[in-house]
Amino acid sequence: MNDRKKIFISLNGNFYTDQRLLKVVKTLENEFEICLFSKSIENLSRNNHNKIIEYRPYFLSGFFSIVEFNLRVFIFLLCKTNKESILLSNDLDTLLPNYLLKLLKNNKLVFDSHEIFSELPYIRNNFVKNVWKFLEKNLIPKVDKFYTVSESYAVWFEENYHKKAEVISNFPLQSDYLNVGKTSYILPEKFILYQGYVSEFRGLEKAMFAMEFVENCKLVIIGNGPILQNLVELKENLTWKEKIIFIEKLLPEELRKITHLAEMGLSIEDLHSESFKRTLPNKIFDYIQAEVPVVCSNFNDISSVFQQFNIGEIIENNDPKTLANAINNLLLKGKKFYSDDLQKAKKIYNWENQEDKLLEIFNFEKWKPNLHNEK
Repeated sequence: MNDRKKIFISLNGNFYTDQRLLKVVKTLENEFEICLFSKSIENLSRNNHNKIIEYRPYFLSGFFSIVEFNLRVFIFLLCKTNKESILLSNDLDTLLPNYLLKLLKNNKLVFDSHEIFSELPYIRNNFVKNVWKFLEKNLIPKVDKFYTVSESYAVWFEENYHKKAEVISNFPLQSDYLNVGKTSYILPEKFILYQGYVSEFRGLEKAMFAMEFVENCKLVIIGNGPILQNLVELKENLTWKEKIIFIEKLLPEELRKITHLAEMGLSIEDLHSESFKRTLPNKIFDYIQAEVPVVCSNFNDISSVFQQFNIGEIIENNDPKTLANAINNLLLKGKKFYSDDLQKAKKIYNWENQEDKLLEIFNFEKWKPNLHNEK
């Protein structure tokens, strides 16, 4: 008889391309039974996973998409959980139905905040922003356990909502970068890599303009997102368009085959939003695991990494000429210049060093609530 507790995970997205959640599930399923509920909106080839329950949404975006998802999560959890089930909510847009189940069945509720949702720069409508802030303020203090991706996020949440978060950094699995195999994609001999979500505030337009000042190297952008078509159209208007290559989103195992071939990786977000300023992008650590130096924005928490290891260049702003100077400096030094420090850094910044902390969060037998957090 299987007496392992069951964790019900909800995700408003695609599990198979969510690298953080893939790692969380891989770790948790060593000690728990896992059931994950999400929507499926992307046609990516993948292996079947009998722990995943997906649905095809009627509404792909906007207000009704959020409403539909939350209703489906609530009904699913209501039907499938019992009082012993543990709930894991991923990001604020899944928290309300999980909290309602906690009230109804007295389940333990764990919240994983991948970002400061109400401070995302994409949210321009003040009414929408205030709704998310209302949910943050009223729901986050009431969860049982709470973890997030960076120390700066944890400080922000405690200062604003008086709820202390554990930090489970979104580092890659070191084992994933062993024997990654060869890619079938034909790539330039030397290329600069951006991998991730293709959206505003990621510095991608500026990276494309910076390529005017970069010789003997191309820019490869891998990912999908709301501004992808705009960037494709922008490329066609550039006289140096042959220096820019787009590849649509890949499954993580295929992406890793490409990452280690790059001369450098980019993580050059605009830092005018609290959420971006305080984040610690996982792609930086993907580059480190692949032993690829990085050019990155001056995120709050990144300086401690650079104080220990020389792994690339930090830029104070991502305007095209500043970015081009950083890229050219790194190209001049060469990839091998950073090799020793990258090898040392990857032994520290990996998921294997986060797993025990994550499992401890879900060990409710040893847990006593922190009354300070409930004020």
